[in-house]
Amino acid sequence: MTNPAAVEWFKGYARKALDMGMSGWMCDFGEWLPYDAVMYDGSTGATAHNLYTTRWHAINREVLDEKFPDGDYALLTRSGIHSSRRSRR
Repeated sequence: MTNPAAVEWFKGYARKALDMGMSGWMCDFGEWLPYDAVMYDGSTGATAHNLYTTRWHAINREVLDEKFPDGDYALLTRSGIHSSRRSRR
């Protein structure tokens, strides 16, 4: 999500889905990033895990906004910011 070339590759893939007639999708699996991952920009999974989820959703939305500027599309996600801290009872 921090590598511009990878982002453009995915956007091209998503645009092909739109060209096939899709008008939305569930952009699942953006909610998980290994803590020991190293991102293109040098950040780690531990420091980027919350930003990763929001960037994943934003990239999907950017593609749909290009095709449907009026917002008439469906985009579902479970991705979101979460805390790595467990609550104590």
